[in-house]
Amino acid sequence: MITNSIDFSTELAREGLAFSNTKFKSNKRAEICAASKEAKDAKKNIWSLGNSVSEVLSKMGSTKKNGFSNMPRLCGW
Repeated sequence: MITNSIDFSTELAREGLAFSNTKFKSNKRAEICAASKEAKDAKKNIWSLGNSVSEVLSKMGSTKKNGFSNMPRLCGW
């Protein structure tokens, strides 16, 4: 039994290396949202490009928003 497991989704979000895809239900949503907010507030990695999902994606040259545009609302930001 693994007792000290790492949730990669949460850790990637915490480091600002990925958006939390809140499009899908997850029992980890609150934890991942909190980790994303932590990275956003610290302007880590992708969050150094802007303060909103749209701003970050546009600076990355992406026109696709997928489920990410709902992140602030679903995370309660």
